[in-house]
Amino acid sequence: LQKYLCRQIVEALIYLHQVDKIAHGDVKPDNTMITHDYRLVLIDFGHSEKVKQLIKHRIGTPAYRGPEVPDETRDENEYYAVERAELYALGCTLFTIMFQNIPFKNEGEKDKRFTAKAFHDAYKINLADTYQQFYQTHYTYFNQTEEVHSHDELSLVMSLLHPNPILRPRLNEVYSHPWIQSASEVPTQKIIEEMKDLIKLPSPPE
Repeated sequence: LQKYLCRQIVEALIYLHQVDKIAHGDVKPDNTMITHDYRLVLIDFGHSEKVKQLIKHRIGTPAYRGPEVPDETRDENEYYAVERAELYALGCTLFTIMFQNIPFKNEGEKDKRFTAKAFHDAYKINLADTYQQFYQTHYTYFNQTEEVHSHDELSLVMSLLHPNPILRPRLNEVYSHPWIQSASEVPTQKIIEEMKDLIKLPSPPE
């Protein structure tokens, strides 16, 4: 189910970016909805922008913003690429679907997870060590084992969370990633049953 939902989000973004030429601007699980035919769609386009655009103002939700997006403590005086910021939000969203929690803790929380700033600072110094420490911390925090998530899916999310926007993969590269391509294109009976257990679906049209 997780893999199916991730593929659906990526496909929705490809349509937005390549056909409608817009970025959603606030990609996160709360801005998705499951339709009566078990498809995932994006909702709430209040932050949308032209995809091939540089902007200064902040968009999106704080927990899903890349480090290049100005936050409430930083003036909106530097341009950043909307398309690249969307990829970071996608990485946070995929992570949240995988772990049922956002990637980074808030400043002041006492557990051993990374804050976004600590993660970005460490990532710039040593990718491999940061990768390992980041996920080991989350496995422990969420009481999971390494066998739960494959190397393919973890490496995809890590690449999207890169603090340098230029080094994040393109959306087409995300779509062609082996983990995304291995997901079902259509909702199988197993996926449908898992969805029914998790959410209350809208009634189909008469």
